[in-house]
Amino acid sequence: MLTALSPHFSTVVASTNQDDSITLAFVNSTNSTNSTNSTNSTNSTNSTNSTNSSLLPSLILSNASTPSLELPNSTLGLINTTTLSEQFATMDNLTNANGTGGTIINDTQLTGTENITLVANFSPKPVGLETDYQIVGKPSVLINDVPLIYEYLNDSSDEITITDILISMRATVKLDNSTTSALPVYLKVFSNPVNKTQNADGSQNIINSPNLVENIEIGGVIFSDASTNVKLYPNGTGSLRVNN
Repeated sequence: MLTALSPHFSTVVASTNQDDSITLAFVNSTNSTNSTNSTNSTNSTNSTNSTNSSLLPSLILSNASTPSLELPNSTLGLINTTTLSEQFATMDNLTNANGTGGTIINDTQLTGTENITLVANFSPKPVGLETDYQIVGKPSVLINDVPLIYEYLNDSSDEITITDILISMRATVKLDNSTTSALPVYLKVFSNPVNKTQNADGSQNIINSPNLVENIEIGGVIFSDASTNVKLYPNGTGSLRVNN
């Protein structure tokens, strides 16, 4: 008996009969089933792989995350601490308060303890009392020896008054000239002259004796013990110098 495998994995059995004829018998082998299962398994795997492969882009997209630009709570908490907040406020004040070659302030930043020096020139007023003088130019103001940057409005009511019993000045200004909404305030001087000296050129020096009543005022803040010195020429021009 001869046995052979066909290409289709069937078993072929050949037997010789008594009359010398040959009988062929085909028997299906288990390999055929296995082959089918194997093929099915392969196809199943390929199908699964194909399915999984098609899912990859959507899975990647669904799991993709957008970077967050928000600060974590720990960082926000650090920024909001009292120490850092005070430092930021201090830096902001320095930025708003310092100008080139001078200082920009508002009346809320003054304490009344600063050293103030004020110098103003004057001339006779065209109309009014002969003891009243108009301010000529922008008065110079130093705060702790640093020039004050401000806007002089030159209001019609601004004047310097010099009599035997009074030296005074009023000038309308904007202290915070970094904003258009700043309201006008006043530079004021008040003192009582006690000594008048006649000079050879006809001018007079008029001074006071400083005390708590005599003062300089900037935006409502009072600087006491103001020392006042007026230089008055015969033609009505002159200068006023005050410091505390």
